[in-house]
Order: sequence, then structure tokens, then C-alpha cells
Amino acid sequence: MPIIKAILFDLDGTLVDSFDDIAAGINYVLRKQGKPSKSREEVKKNVGHGIRNMLRWTLEIEEDEAIDSAVNEFRDHYWDHCVDKTFVYPGVFEGLNKLEGFVKEVATNKQRRFAVKIIEALELDGYFEMVLGGDDYPVMKPDPSAVLEVCRRLGVDASNAIMVGDGRPDIESAVGAGAVACGVNYGIGTPDELKEAGAAHLISSLEELPTYINKINKLKS
Repeated sequence: MPIIKAILFDLDGTLVDSFDDIAAGINYVLRKQGKPSKSREEVKKNVGHGIRNMLRWTLEIEEDEAIDSAVNEFRDHYWDHCVDKTFVYPGVFEGLNKLEGFVKEVATNKQRRFAVKIIEALELDGYFEMVLGGDDYPVMKPDPSAVLEVCRRLGVDASNAIMVGDGRPDIESAVGAGAVACGVNYGIGTPDELKEAGAAHLISSLEELPTYINKINKLKS
């Protein structure tokens, strides 16, 4: 039996480049507060830990009431503009087309309704059995309970799953849950950061993923 039965994918920075639209939402909130805008790169480094943390760190606010207000403003704007400039990374469709026979699921810290809207708009929805967001887990990535919850819903043991992601939260959640962790080196995390977090392998395109999984399964079968 092959060791890898299920493939879990992060969304932002792994399947899609959504950073321009996220930055636009952040800057919308900043404008309403009379604050200077942030660059794409300033926003990008704070993506992947959930919307509250992203806004807390990027807007440099701590008060719960202020964060709640910022979250609501961001969500209202982002819902209408989350696919204005977001696009699928090169190699994603090619890689997914070579992964028939595996259970595939999106496991993002983004709220599920936004993830589903993006995936459907970019015609990725036909590839995944499920899409789960940060509002579906007991605790978001990097906590291992996120990957464990996804595997529970899929009906597979975490040891038979691989998590593919671009940031430390993806890798650390997978490692903590006992799943294989594969990093992509074109998103948020640097190769050194991903390796330090416990990534067993790094790829520069999703087209490389089928070869890596087939290698694992051949060795373990």
C-alpha cells in the first residue's frame, strides 16, 4: 500500500498568488484609518497565520476592539475584490492533472468562504474533494490539530498524508501531526525557513510534486 493517500494543499502562496489583493484589502483599512499604505512585500510577510494576526501585525494594533473593526472592514472589502489580481501559479494545473487517484484537499488558514470563492473563480474547484479554512479547525496552523482535523474528515491517518505549503505554519502543522511536509520555495517562506521548520522536501513548481510522491510510495510500498 502506498504511504501517501491524501494530499493537503495550502492556498495563498502555494496554489495562488493572492498577495496583491490581500495588500489592497489591508491598504483599504489603512486609508480608512488615515494611515500610510503598506507595500505588497510588507503585507506578504504577515500572511498565513490567520486574518486577525495578519491585521494585528501589519496594522500594528493590539486592542481587541480595534482588531475586530479592522477584520470586519477587511472582509467586506476583500469579499468584493479577492480575485481582482489573484492568479494560479505556473505549474499548478499541470501538477494537479498528474495527481489523479489521490485524495486532494485545500487546507488554508483563510476563512473558508473566501477560499471557496477564489478556487471556484480560478477554476480549481474540480481538483479537490474538500476545501477547509481556518474557521473549520479547532486551532489554526501551525497547530497540528489543523492537519489532524483535515485527515479526520478525509478518513485517512496523518501518516498517509502530505501537506504542501509555502510557510512555516503549513510545515509545522504537518510535522506536528505526523504527516509528510513538502515546501514550495516560491511563496512566503525561504528555503532555509522551510527546512528549519521540518520540510522533508522542497519543490520550485507543483509539476515536481507527482515525482516526489511517487518516489515516496515506491520506497514504502
